[in-house]
Amino acid sequence: MYYMHVYHSINITHLFFCTMQVFFSNELKTNTSIGQTNLKEIISRSQCRKEIFFSFELVCCKNDDKKFYKKLFSEIKDCLPLFYSLTWHNRPCLNDNYFASLETLPEFPKNTLFHLAARGLKQNIVLKILNRVLELDINLFIIRGDGNSHDGDFNYAINLIKFIKEQYNEKFCIGVAGYPNQHPESLSKEADLHYLKAKVEAGASFIITQIILESSSFINFVKDCRNYGINVPIIPLIMPILSYESFIKMTKICSLTGPQSLYNDLISLKDNTKAIQQYGIQLAINIVEDIISNHCSSIFHLCTLNNITVAVELCERISNLIAHKKMIHPLNSK
Repeated sequence: MYYMHVYHSINITHLFFCTMQVFFSNELKTNTSIGQTNLKEIISRSQCRKEIFFSFELVCCKNDDKKFYKKLFSEIKDCLPLFYSLTWHNRPCLNDNYFASLETLPEFPKNTLFHLAARGLKQNIVLKILNRVLELDINLFIIRGDGNSHDGDFNYAINLIKFIKEQYNEKFCIGVAGYPNQHPESLSKEADLHYLKAKVEAGASFIITQIILESSSFINFVKDCRNYGINVPIIPLIMPILSYESFIKMTKICSLTGPQSLYNDLISLKDNTKAIQQYGIQLAINIVEDIISNHCSSIFHLCTLNNITVAVELCERISNLIAHKKMIHPLNSK
């Protein structure tokens, strides 16, 4: 079992975050080609320098609570996220031009990745959405979406990517999803790689995977992508486990599979939420350590489900680890 007690090393963590603050500030200052935060350049440079960074996936609140977001960003700022992402939430109102996640965007920093699901959207609606996103200097994460609607103009993510490139050229930096354990509707892993490469060739600059439950699935996925000629940065999505119930719900929603030992451990702890969370944090730490050791990624996207307390603790624990094991290089190293 991965469970272990929480520990803190304040001085090491503080030094790590201060170093990252200098680097992150320089990244924003030197970028000028696409808006104020070109994630393509920021991600590529951080990967080349082997610096370890976190980014955070946040869920759109149904009530668009500005106070909530203000508190959230205040609590998370010391982790110095390379970027945030905001999940897609289409909540029809009195007219079909209303999207809750789009209304939430002004509360977010510039280094934000806006999820946009292709399925069910019409071209004229997409143009309205993108014009608003462009005003905010926000980047895009294009997914197909899980709905069954066939009324839209885009059946697949690649159709929407091509449309965006045709209409806006290089004004947007675009990320897309990757599936290390094979998309549930795919015929094979090779078919997955074929369509993923097509999305990259259509204009995607980086890939964020489905939630990773074991390091080997991501490590093998990166190797397969490289062998297939997919050479853009690939970022693993890590989910701190908040409770047994939420974990099972997410595995069903996202069609996730993991080792049986993981499910056995969680079942034995399911009535102890705190123990579940500490188990999940240590599991995430082990996954991150393996990925770093195999040189597969230096950026880790955290699926927070808006539980910032657990996400911040995970960041602190990982930064302690990589500082202690000298798994990052100081900015002034040769």
